[in-house]
Amino acid sequence: MKSFPVIHAYETNCLSGFIRYCEIGMRRIFFTLWVKKRALIIGGVLAGGAVSSLSAYQGTPAVSDELRRAPIQLGIQLMSGYRTNAIWRGVPIAEQVGEFQIASSVAVSNNWALAGEFDYARGFVGQKGSHSTLYSELQYYLGEEMTLGPLVAGQWYRNCDFKNGLDTGIVWRWTPTRDWESQAQALYDSGQKGWYGQLAITWQPLISESTAWQTTVALGGAKDYLGTNGTNDATLRTGCLIRLGASLRLQPFIAYSWGFGNKNTRCFYGGLWFVWQF
Repeated sequence: MKSFPVIHAYETNCLSGFIRYCEIGMRRIFFTLWVKKRALIIGGVLAGGAVSSLSAYQGTPAVSDELRRAPIQLGIQLMSGYRTNAIWRGVPIAEQVGEFQIASSVAVSNNWALAGEFDYARGFVGQKGSHSTLYSELQYYLGEEMTLGPLVAGQWYRNCDFKNGLDTGIVWRWTPTRDWESQAQALYDSGQKGWYGQLAITWQPLISESTAWQTTVALGGAKDYLGTNGTNDATLRTGCLIRLGASLRLQPFIAYSWGFGNKNTRCFYGGLWFVWQF
């Protein structure tokens, strides 16, 4: 956001400069009244105007292999990256994977926000499986740090064990401090004709002004989901989140996934994500 103009004594028209100064000031007042406190904080970070110690937290890509949502922010976010394996709800999909994500969100009112996202991941060796997701979420703010709302997501798969379908459910988020974030969701997957839910907890302490260390633990459960009832999968992922500039974030990571369903898979993998914010 541009700073207030300075009116110099030697300006040929002081009155016009003063009017312009007042006009910009009034615009800022109306903008402040329209946007809530949290939106101002988020918008300030995206504009590069927040305290530098907070900027390492922005632009976090997926918090787990299931909850791929980045923290909801006003604006547009692009993510691209690579990982050695793609695991979805405890089941391997592809190897040597390239992936892309575009996400955006808008404030609908003082208490509601709408988020949308498109994800694409494709393997380049072996069976060359792929997975596409078109996701939307309506969030109601229960408080400054907590949201709850419905989700709808179209899922498309190729060369893997999943069938195309529609996810419908509910998602809850809680961020009590800037170091901690919890997410939970429960949904029905029409393609697999079963229920799936997951709880994920993320801890990301700041280790420098430009770097945070992020660790996520996620646990998934299922009912009549690909032949599984009960505990379905677990994921542990850790890595650093590095701010490279006002809009660019870099996140290398390593992870381990346990599949407790009838696939009974174990997989260690790593990757690297780049995130741009606008």
